Amino acid sequence: MVPTAGLHFGSRFIVDEEVHDWLPSSWIGNIKNVKEFAGILAFDKWTGNADGRQVVFHKKRSQRKYRAAFIDFGYCFNAAEWNFLDSPLRGAYARQEVYAHIESWSDFEPWLSRIERCSTAILQSIARDIPIEWYGERHDLDFLLDSLFERCRTVRRLIDDFRNSPRNPFPNCKLGSVAGTSSEHIRDLAAIIPAPG
Repeated sequence: MVPTAGLHFGSRFIVDEEVHDWLPSSWIGNIKNVKEFAGILAFDKWTGNADGRQVVFHKKRSQRKYRAAFIDFGYCFNAAEWNFLDSPLRGAYARQEVYAHIESWSDFEPWLSRIERCSTAILQSIARDIPIEWYGERHDLDFLLDSLFERCRTVRRLIDDFRNSPRNPFPNCKLGSVAGTSSEHIRDLAAIIPAPG
């Protein structure tokens, strides 16, 4: 198909590497960035990804370990609906072995604190680069940005809902209070957010 003239979205394609869309459970230890599954879970909960997390694993033939590349963000914001139908299992990867390392809220850092600190100014600066042809009405985009800003404070609870699901995704977990006032959370934030001055 010949594309029409104008702006188009493109994404990088992994070439000249060994690529798999699924790895056996026994290979999970061969994923060099397995801890990033916690970060992408936080992102998917924030953006209301209504699909399961999609991943491809790749490595050069000379390498021993695979790298997880997180793909397919098409169902964030519930696809074209631009709303948030939260459910504990949405946005999660199908193989819970990738979450086995999660023991505390600190395992979601630095991603979770970055989301929780996201300001409307940051969201607006990102939105400025989106061509209007891709979203139609400005008020729709503004509503989405306002919703994302409001959701910054709910990500921890959404992760906790997933943790408490029958799936039991974090078997080694000792997560503290979800209210965001636990001493562990305050200690984690203090380590990440530099002191003023």
